[in-house]
Amino acid sequence: MTPLPFLTYLKNRTSQQFEYRSSIIHVNPTEEVYHITFKGGKCYSYGVDNVLYYPFISTQENVLIYENGTQNKAFDIVDDYGKYFIYRNKDSYSNPVSKDSNIKICNIKKDKYQAITSYFKAILNDSTNTSFDPKTEDFENKNVNQISSEILLKAIEGIKPSESKSVFSNYIDGVPPSIYKSEEVLIYPFGCNESQRLAVKTVLQNSISIIEGPPGTGKTQTILNIVANLITQKKTVAIVSNNNAAVFNIR
Repeated sequence: MTPLPFLTYLKNRTSQQFEYRSSIIHVNPTEEVYHITFKGGKCYSYGVDNVLYYPFISTQENVLIYENGTQNKAFDIVDDYGKYFIYRNKDSYSNPVSKDSNIKICNIKKDKYQAITSYFKAILNDSTNTSFDPKTEDFENKNVNQISSEILLKAIEGIKPSESKSVFSNYIDGVPPSIYKSEEVLIYPFGCNESQRLAVKTVLQNSISIIEGPPGTGKTQTILNIVANLITQKKTVAIVSNNNAAVFNIR
């Protein structure tokens, strides 16, 4: 399907609200009136105060559409009309969608993704002589480096090239990770000082963060407060470390 040439809203005489009219097939704007033709051939004139007219601007194809953080999987094309978007696929159009900060349009970076992941897989494979499709077999006769490389290979295979909101996508594009402004009220059930409070807030606003500090400065306490906030926001958490003691301590 091709982009709609324009979007037109007409003022409802009763409610005085502007309503989108998909039945309009032609608009001839002048300084004083809009001459509007509807399906069926009937033409009427409307004063400029009764019409909102948005011509087509541009199209983005092969995109991912996120609304309030959730992907809209029904469409993969976005047409821009200035104040509004129209989503579409090869068969259908959406109704106009008002532009706001809750909508994120992401390009699919398949070619870049394949080149970079192939590079990483080649490094892992050459360094440990592991396969690109490691089996979930007993690791008793394998060294630590080989086991780690096989785990990393599985992780790389599991990354979706279409997930443009990921930190990996930022890495591919060479741009800083996103900063989020959350309206969630933060909690500190394990206590905190000012630097720990700032650390928790910073972590929850950024895609990736590093917290540094010498022993005894409360890094574990900060992690616990971060985990508590993520759980209250109904999110899941994975905790990993290069030694078991750190994970057991947090657990």
